[in-house]
Amino acid sequence: MSLRLRLAVLFAFGSGCFDLSLPPQPGVGPPGLVSGRLVWQRPGRLQLEPARGASVFVLGTNLAAASNDDGRFLIDGLISGEGTLFIRFDGDGDGHAERQRALLLSDLGAGRGRQLSLGDLTLGQSAAVTGRVLLGDVGDANAHFDTPVFVPGFPLATLTQPDGTFVLEGLAEGSAQLGAVRAGYEAWLSGPVALRGGEELSLARITLGRALQSPSGVLRGRVVGADGTALGGVTVTTSGGQTASTDALGVWLLSGLAVDRYDVTFSAAGRLPAALYNVLVAGRDEVVAPDVVLAEGQSPSGTPSLVGEVSGDRDAGVDAGPRDGGADGGTDGGVDAGSYVVNILGLNPLNLFLPSGSTLMTAQVLPDPGGAARYQWTASRVILSAPTMQTTTVTAAAAPG
Repeated sequence: MSLRLRLAVLFAFGSGCFDLSLPPQPGVGPPGLVSGRLVWQRPGRLQLEPARGASVFVLGTNLAAASNDDGRFLIDGLISGEGTLFIRFDGDGDGHAERQRALLLSDLGAGRGRQLSLGDLTLGQSAAVTGRVLLGDVGDANAHFDTPVFVPGFPLATLTQPDGTFVLEGLAEGSAQLGAVRAGYEAWLSGPVALRGGEELSLARITLGRALQSPSGVLRGRVVGADGTALGGVTVTTSGGQTASTDALGVWLLSGLAVDRYDVTFSAAGRLPAALYNVLVAGRDEVVAPDVVLAEGQSPSGTPSLVGEVSGDRDAGVDAGPRDGGADGGTDGGVDAGSYVVNILGLNPLNLFLPSGSTLMTAQVLPDPGGAARYQWTASRVILSAPTMQTTTVTAAAAPG
């Protein structure tokens, strides 16, 4: 049985959506557009003000826009009413998009032949979810680290601490789905979780049972242009390093995938990249991703790229604080601060190993004036754990990539 993976979650949205055109027949008409004005409220202030420089994306496409000084944005080229309008805004200027919002295009009535003005959209504070994920067959209370907890379809994920606890931040207000996955264990997906902006929701304890078998999965989909025609020769790359190319019908397929969550990036000459985030592969059923849309040409200067933003900060990466067992180098190759137990063969270079003992990558150990060592890597996520190897504690100093 095929499993249709819908990379979208339901979010509540306010009034002020005005349809400026007669509804066409489904799939008929020129590409549609959606516009609006983004506003926000500074802490302690009474008046709403424009959200200048916010990034607006259509997930699963390379369509994007930045809001102007008045907070207004416009995205055109919509060929489908499926998908999600994803908004990120850095209100305090620290380089981290702490306010996010997501709107289903189907709820908005967007699509071909539709020209929608959404009016004012308020960007409230993001929500957070906390909880604990335990491995059902592990008795050691401090051996439940490094289980990814994520939001399917969105660039939001974190890792559990040694005791299994986690904090997942930056979630938009509304209804969301959460997931947790670990090799060798049954994957977990929540039902709809109601989130309120500025609040923290605590989940009941989650226990992952051992999987009876370790099947490999299949992930496939299709890439089309802004006019809906199939795109061949598009390079498809997963966060696990698997690659494929689309055929003449725009179809791509990846098989033999281990149980895990995957970010899948799509790139082609003359087109900005697009990505699908946190795609869960957790069994023998084929996972069918929604069509990915790659509009032709390079966007005007100042147009944001979700792939670029995600690779430049840790929203889509796995934040691992100062602790043993795991680390996130950031997809930009930066170095996170903290102390980690790592596996070594010799002093320099430093060899990092997966639990199976296979070499994952090589990192350079750099001297530190304070007497500690620091290291830098380029993988999007690095799992550091191999008790059979020689281990040492290396302090990673914060540094840009």
